[in-house]
Amino acid sequence: MSLYKPGNTWWVRFTAPNGQQVRWLTHEEADRLLEELPDHLAEMVRFTLATGLREANVTQLQWSQVDMNRSCSNLDW
Repeated sequence: MSLYKPGNTWWVRFTAPNGQQVRWLTHEEADRLLEELPDHLAEMVRFTLATGLREANVTQLQWSQVDMNRSCSNLDW
């Protein structure tokens, strides 16, 4: 999965296991997905969409890597 922003719209590109591009997740699809998820998962997915990080990078993020005062994360692995 990778993140792409042409203009003011965020897009997510998914890749099939065989390496072929499947398609982009539209803004409307992302909104619908976020509406359907429980709050704790919606926040995680929103962060994932905003950063383009992989699932493992998001789920293994430590609080020591988060700066709440500056609203940023240190993702130096």
